[in-house]
Amino acid sequence: MRLALIIATALTLSHQLFAIPDKAPPAFGKKQAITPIDIEKVDINYIFDVKGRRANARATMHFFLEESGKPFFDLVPRPENLMVNAKSLDSKLLAETKDPDGVATFRFLDLKLPAGYHTLTVDYDISRKASFDKGAVRTGFFMSDLTTRRFFEQYGPANMEFDQIKYTFKITLLGTSQRHSIFTNGKIEAIGKNQWKVEFPSYFTSSSIYFHLSKTSRFKVVDFEYQGQKTTFPVRIYSSSASFVRRAVPQTKKYLELFERIFGPYAHEKLVIYIAGNGGMEYAGATMTSMYALNHELAHSWFARGVMPANGNAGWIDEAIASWQDDHFRPGRQAPNRSPTNLGGFSLYRRQTTYAAYSQGEQLIRELDFLFKDQGGMLPILASFYKKFQRKVILVNDFQEHIEQATQMDMTDIFNRYVYGQKENLTELASEKEPSTAELRGHPKPYSEEELIRYR
Repeated sequence: MRLALIIATALTLSHQLFAIPDKAPPAFGKKQAITPIDIEKVDINYIFDVKGRRANARATMHFFLEESGKPFFDLVPRPENLMVNAKSLDSKLLAETKDPDGVATFRFLDLKLPAGYHTLTVDYDISRKASFDKGAVRTGFFMSDLTTRRFFEQYGPANMEFDQIKYTFKITLLGTSQRHSIFTNGKIEAIGKNQWKVEFPSYFTSSSIYFHLSKTSRFKVVDFEYQGQKTTFPVRIYSSSASFVRRAVPQTKKYLELFERIFGPYAHEKLVIYIAGNGGMEYAGATMTSMYALNHELAHSWFARGVMPANGNAGWIDEAIASWQDDHFRPGRQAPNRSPTNLGGFSLYRRQTTYAAYSQGEQLIRELDFLFKDQGGMLPILASFYKKFQRKVILVNDFQEHIEQATQMDMTDIFNRYVYGQKENLTELASEKEPSTAELRGHPKPYSEEELIRYR
């Protein structure tokens, strides 16, 4: 009886721990058969065959299904072999579908599973995500938040951003004697000749992981320890340009000191910076960036990958904050009084950030700064928001509620008009036009696909 009670208690606690987060999008389909899941962990074995010029992966995903249904998540590469709960299945069962609003494509298992814990193992090819040249391999698990299906689902099983997942990679290189290096925001362990294990923190989401593999001789590298407000953490800066690396060191220290002073202690275990080309993209404690965009991308380790959006509707918040930082936190000069703007009133399944975040989103932050000037403006509100939600995922209403608690002001009308567009446009935009340079207001441009291949 005692053993049975212990088992029952453990199962109850496990259910509480891995219940579907309340920030997940709703189930849909006939009798709501296609349902969100909570992914506990994903273990991926990557094999890069340099001679054969192939890159293959086997991923095992451990997940929890709160109610019986067909689980949905995402994986862009075509599945080649599939097992569910150690039983081989036709890989075609891991099918693609769109959400009810037709705004996002993802995978779902076309097999109804009972509520509880399950494992799914899938083999797939990522050769197109690697470059093979002169006996070496290059791959970068690079991402973008401005177009859909551009997070980790390009490289392995992933959930929507609401889910925090423990990822572990095993990396094996075959057919090469050249020395390679891994640049990553995970913990690296050499486990054999041309073999590594990389473990990522459990608070990471599908937009957090940074992983870059290349031959060692390709980059100039500087390592140093940074003494932060609470902890000392390692910083690695690398680039094909020694000049960029030298220039980036004092700039990195400058901005780390600034953001810790304004927002609070750095949230991550390390910092990795790749200075490459004319663009920028943020990761959790890592960035691929130009020198010009370094401050913007480092700010995202506080907002975007420190306080993390649960979906595309919440993505405007961090870009608005980082863009305000680009303008040196320029004080607002008037309260909101203009045409409605839709920053976060799209479909619940939306996964990319609206371009309007960089202009109208920043404008809203500055207007709120003016509105709350007698209470110190927006900076102390953002600092307390960061303190409360660091390493957590947020929805737009979390931001609204925090502002209301901090200011004792009802923000309903302002958010309805300037975040949701007075709820007059709740459908996905058919095609958002890319903004002009002026509209981006100095925001770093996204890397093109050609640039990402070149900078692998």
